[in-house]
Amino acid sequence: GLLREAAAAGVDVIAGCDVTSVVPEPSRVTVASATTTLQASYLIAADGTNSRIARLCGFNTDRIFYCYLLSIGGYRENLRVPEPDILISSITYTPPAPGFMFLFPRPYPGQHTVAFLTLDPRTDCSAVARYFMHENPFFADWFKGSREIARLGSAQRIFSPVREPYKNRVVLAGDAGACQELENTGAMLSGWKAGCAVATAVREEHGDVPAQALA
Repeated sequence: GLLREAAAAGVDVIAGCDVTSVVPEPSRVTVASATTTLQASYLIAADGTNSRIARLCGFNTDRIFYCYLLSIGGYRENLRVPEPDILISSITYTPPAPGFMFLFPRPYPGQHTVAFLTLDPRTDCSAVARYFMHENPFFADWFKGSREIARLGSAQRIFSPVREPYKNRVVLAGDAGACQELENTGAMLSGWKAGCAVATAVREEHGDVPAQALA
C-alpha cells in the first residue's frame, strides 16, 4: 500500500537495483548500480541491517561488531498453539550455542510466522528448527499437522547503532543505522523523519532559510 501511494505521488520506482557506488559532491550525490546512475541533492539509505550504502559511505568504520544473526523459517498454517494472537518465544541449549524460536501471528486466519535463529555461526539453524518442531516435548505437538506456506531466511551482521546518521549528503534511515531491527513501526517513523528532514533541507538550500533540518 505504501509503495502504491508513493508511485501515485510521482515517485519513480526502480526495482532490482543493487547500489555499487556512492559519490558525494558539494551540492549533490551520485548513486550508481550495474545498470543505472542517478544524481540527487540527497540520498536516504534505507537498505536494511546489512546496508551496503552505510558500508560504502564509511558509516560502519566506528561501529562495534556484536555478532551474526542467522535465521530460517517462514509462514505456516494450522499450528496448534494454545493462544493464536500472541508472540511466543523459547530457547534451546541442545546445539553448540543457544538456538531460539519465535512464533507470531500473521494478519491471515490460521497463519503464523515461524523463525528459528542463532547468534553463533557454529549452530545449524536447521537443527534448531528440527528440535523445536519434532523433538521438543513441549512444542512438537504444536507443529503436528501444520503446513509450510513459504520458506524464508536471513543472514545479518549486527553492529552497534550509528550515532550520527548523516554525512556528505547521505542520511541513514531505519535498520541501515540501527542495531539489528526497528520493527515496522520504528522503521516507518524513521523513514518519515528522514524524508521530512531532506525535503526541508532542499527548501533551505533554495531559499533564504537557516540550514538546520539535517542537524
